[in-house]
Amino acid sequence: MRFDYGVSVYGMHPALRLLRSARGNRATILMYHEIGEGTTTHGHPYYALHTSPQRFAMQMRILREDGYDVLDLAAVAERLGSGKRLHGKTVVITFDDGLRSFYTHAFPILRECRFPATVFLVSDLMAGPRQSLLGHECLTWPEARELQQSGMVAFGSHTCTHPLLAAAPWQAVERELLDSKEAIETALQRSVTAFSYPYAFPENGAAWHNDLRARLVAARYTTGVTTMIGRARPGTDPLFLPRLPVNAWDDARLFRAKLAGAYDWLRSLQRLRKHLKRGPRTNGRAARSTPGESHA
Repeated sequence: MRFDYGVSVYGMHPALRLLRSARGNRATILMYHEIGEGTTTHGHPYYALHTSPQRFAMQMRILREDGYDVLDLAAVAERLGSGKRLHGKTVVITFDDGLRSFYTHAFPILRECRFPATVFLVSDLMAGPRQSLLGHECLTWPEARELQQSGMVAFGSHTCTHPLLAAAPWQAVERELLDSKEAIETALQRSVTAFSYPYAFPENGAAWHNDLRARLVAARYTTGVTTMIGRARPGTDPLFLPRLPVNAWDDARLFRAKLAGAYDWLRSLQRLRKHLKRGPRTNGRAARSTPGESHA
């Protein structure tokens, strides 16, 4: 049995129930990528990026049947920023990479459940003939406009080209932030204020975070999501919100454990792993991505 599953399902989740730990004033932001059959990951199941349509439907049924309040990312960010108390079962559904499988597999299920979602687009991969990212077909602008017209789907930026931002000069980072925002706003005729950081979010210290934050603010983003594990609460920086990764390996037990906060303990191990590995230090210098930190 995988370690994180055992600790979360058979250790942390029962303990939280026994202690009746308060789940209020938290928002669980779920992070999805490909909704399709996919293939199993060559590494730890945690790093898988696909979720089968059947498993995704099961996870959405759990949200509905267990009484979760599924809200739009912008609405939750506003509540976090204003200090309003969150419902104990507040959930946000997000999808990175802007893949076509959202249109073909995820959206019909979300529409049936009447759940809103936020999709982060790689803007340079949206135009012209259908393009692909990491072997997966991307959405086109006509499909994005159709989804937007449903009133259930909001779009944010996932950069122009999906680069490793920490390895790029700040000037290139600024272009990725600004040009992607402008492209999406022009194509969809809707303001874009949410950003999703591509790949694993680096932890290069306060100075690097402050520099990135200043550029996000200058580009007029008000909300940002990362791959840092955890649930958002009042006081969490709205430009660096944590999320919980979800994929094909999340059965009903693990999914419910994550929703209850029983997966949050992994944040400490995630942070330690990043500090022990030699990663990106300053923009403009050489950097490398670690195999275990490849969330797209």
